[in-house]
Amino acid sequence: MSLANKMPLNVDAVFGSLMVGYTAASMLFGVLTVQYYLYYVSFPSDGKWTKSLALIVWLLEFGHQISISHIAYVVMVSNYGDPRILLSCPGSIHTLALFACVVSFIVRGFYIYRLWKFSHSWILVIFLFLLSCAGTGLYMVNTVLGFIEPNLILYGQRYSRYIIAAGAVSASADVSVSLAMCWVLYGRKQGGGTASTIRVVDKLILWTFETGIFTSIFIVGVAISSGVSKDSFIWIAFWFVTCRAYSNSFFAVLNGRASLRALNANSHSVHTSGHGQVSSGFASPNVPVSGGLSSGKLDIEMSKVVHIHSDLAHDMYRGGAKF
Repeated sequence: MSLANKMPLNVDAVFGSLMVGYTAASMLFGVLTVQYYLYYVSFPSDGKWTKSLALIVWLLEFGHQISISHIAYVVMVSNYGDPRILLSCPGSIHTLALFACVVSFIVRGFYIYRLWKFSHSWILVIFLFLLSCAGTGLYMVNTVLGFIEPNLILYGQRYSRYIIAAGAVSASADVSVSLAMCWVLYGRKQGGGTASTIRVVDKLILWTFETGIFTSIFIVGVAISSGVSKDSFIWIAFWFVTCRAYSNSFFAVLNGRASLRALNANSHSVHTSGHGQVSSGFASPNVPVSGGLSSGKLDIEMSKVVHIHSDLAHDMYRGGAKF
């Protein structure tokens, strides 16, 4: 009890942060479950590898949610009003850390694999994979330190530099993957294409950028709050939600293929005018039909025009859909 009295304790910052983090994580788990259901019913033809990966991510998040719920119940219900619980937090916080590490590593690996599908650059992929491993490794170090120092207040005070280092490396990995993907997509865009093709690529670039920023915000929040406010649990509130940011962005990418598929389908639509001209969903140029042009020749020209203008969009869709 004497140790508890010596520790500075801001009840609002400590228990309030736990409550806010638990509430936000629970809400995002509901969003995640809806996303998983939408994926399950919208993409029944996906490969077993992709379906298995989606199921694994959801199951890990389910375990993560159980761990958060147990921590919240023990701290805010079973030991309500007793700050001594912070001297030795429930063991479920360690399983929580393990679930978070695995989810972030899987999702980041998914993005790196997708980058390889587009770029086929082994040097870039290996560099980003090693950077991802470094971030995950630092979080594992934090998990081990949690076993060594179960007192959460003292843990935040003594090991904040490790939390900051893990956050900095992980955020760098997320941003680097996103920027690399945007760079590859921009190169594809500069390689040619029509208005519809460019719209598809622009949408992919926007999604990729948003994904990297979304996860990085929470990681940076953990790092900054642990360094600025070592005596509170503000960093844990961000930490609770970070795992949800990864998983929700993962399912957003999978489910976002529906709108991308719609754009791709529209890009393949071909209409023939009554004046002997061919047009496509890409606003393709007119193809004049001379008097000596046979029906078979017209079909060949139509196929050629559509193929040339839809090749990039088709490659983008299949590159992001088949894993």
